[in-house]
Amino acid sequence: PTSGTGNIQTVCSGTLFDSGGSGSNYGAGEDAQITISPFGATSVDLGFILFDVEAGSSGTNCNYDYLRVYDGPNTGSTLIGTYCNNNLPPASISSTGSSVTLVFHS
Repeated sequence: PTSGTGNIQTVCSGTLFDSGGSGSNYGAGEDAQITISPFGATSVDLGFILFDVEAGSSGTNCNYDYLRVYDGPNTGSTLIGTYCNNNLPPASISSTGSSVTLVFHS
């Protein structure tokens, strides 16, 4: 979603895009959340094909636009990491349980 919380994703594979889709840029002022929780999963693996989010002010700061990944079904779960163009996510991220929650802010 461009804002708010999207439906829980329960399929075992797929591709997520920002609000710009596969061919455009995401918009300004977005706050979106989505949880991936496939039926019967014991873990969730995320792979990043392309990641291009505005860089933070310095160092590994992600204080403008960012993606946060939580190890569980909501933002109260353990934070795996906050990512932007000067703090890129690893090529893959795995959860310790059956779901991950993604929060995008621009």
